[in-house]
Amino acid sequence: MHDGTYIRNNQPHHHAPDVGAKQALRVKAKVMKKALSSKFASANKMVREVLREELATEDPKPAMPSVPNLIRAANRRRQGLYPKVLEI
Repeated sequence: MHDGTYIRNNQPHHHAPDVGAKQALRVKAKVMKKALSSKFASANKMVREVLREELATEDPKPAMPSVPNLIRAANRRRQGLYPKVLEI
């Protein structure tokens, strides 16, 4: 890639697809939506509730993010929604 043109080399590109990527995206999207709608609820409880709903019908896949990562992501998502604390 020199002048903005992509040239593929002769090396084949082989690897297995991400198993469960669709399920992982669905879970993360639900956690983020729930985080925005209930800003003072426990992120841990939200994540576990979404996982219970999603994993009731199918087993977790390898691409599923870990629970602590989902909790951190939910807290980061609603970080700007908290009221500002004034220093006195």
